[in-house]
Amino acid sequence: MSQKFGTRREKNKEETRRVIFETAYALFEEKGFEQVTMRELAAKAGVGLGTIFQHFKDKSFLLVSVFEHDFRPLIMKVFATLPQSALKDQLSYMVRHLFEYYARRPDISRILVKELYMDQKNAARISQSFQNDLAEVAALFEAAKQRGEIHPDVNTGDAVMVWWSYYSSVLLQSLQLPRFDVEERLAVYKRLMDQHFNGIGGN
Repeated sequence: MSQKFGTRREKNKEETRRVIFETAYALFEEKGFEQVTMRELAAKAGVGLGTIFQHFKDKSFLLVSVFEHDFRPLIMKVFATLPQSALKDQLSYMVRHLFEYYARRPDISRILVKELYMDQKNAARISQSFQNDLAEVAALFEAAKQRGEIHPDVNTGDAVMVWWSYYSSVLLQSLQLPRFDVEERLAVYKRLMDQHFNGIGGN
């Protein structure tokens, strides 16, 4: 009996979190992160204010949790389904999925990028996940180096950071446009990556 009660309680807890997540997404997108209060969120979600704070200690923590809940399964799936191909193709596969994620809801994506990456407190909260993701990308670069796709003297960490800077710059530019056209923006990213791989030296 206690086990069934425990299972039911966990299911109810997860359902409550799901409702809070969905409501938060809708409100943040509609009104902006700064304008939404936890009291308003609780009322819209149909739960008590105390229930909100049982799950999330503040609004910033909620935003990070919403992002991780939505984004983490995606990135895990991307890494699990990477094609067995050249590094550039693997990276393009990854970036396509990330662009599609942000393009689906560009308004909330602008809020997420601003609040998660530009706010020091929020950036610190996702730092470990971010570092783990970059470590996965670094492993792809190392494997490509072993295959001879990258010069053996290339510093993998530096190469990953250059890749990240290209991806980030195209993403930020894309979110500033009236319409996030995934194919168009992916073409820009690929052009930059071709230059990265080919180099810009004259000799």
